[in-house]
Amino acid sequence: MKNIDELCTRKQFLIGSGAAAVGLFCGRGLLQAQPGTSPSVLAPSTTPESADYVPDFPEHHPQFDRARVKRFVIAGHGNLAAVEAMLAEEPNLINGAIDWGKGDFETALGGASHMGRRDIAEFLLEHNARMDIFAATMLGKLGRGSSSHTCDFIANACERSCMMLEPSP
Repeated sequence: MKNIDELCTRKQFLIGSGAAAVGLFCGRGLLQAQPGTSPSVLAPSTTPESADYVPDFPEHHPQFDRARVKRFVIAGHGNLAAVEAMLAEEPNLINGAIDWGKGDFETALGGASHMGRRDIAEFLLEHNARMDIFAATMLGKLGRGSSSHTCDFIANACERSCMMLEPSP
């Protein structure tokens, strides 16, 4: 068990949400709420259902130039040398995503996964790319008869999330 006494970052929230989805998919109680936390109390006039309730989220870093992210994602489809060079120059590109239109988002890991480029996918994962179901499938971590292994694999990948993971007995 892991106790984190600070607020979750967006990345931690997304990882924890992915782990929750995997918990539902695998039929195991992988996630528990953090002990010692209480639900936030909203002012009576600003409930989540009211039109006035729109939370403010601080900007953490400026966005990357779209062309730069696009070039990185395209390189992820098949050019390991370019991926290595771009990541060495700007490590924060690792989880950069491009919207190809109509909500079709893709990362370099996603490109490597659907092109079957295990070498690029493993390199990106070694540099903290977010594991997704497509990469896990391409790498042989998902498959028939492997649900227990799959849950353990994804739970281990999510160990840095702000959620606590606890495998069922």
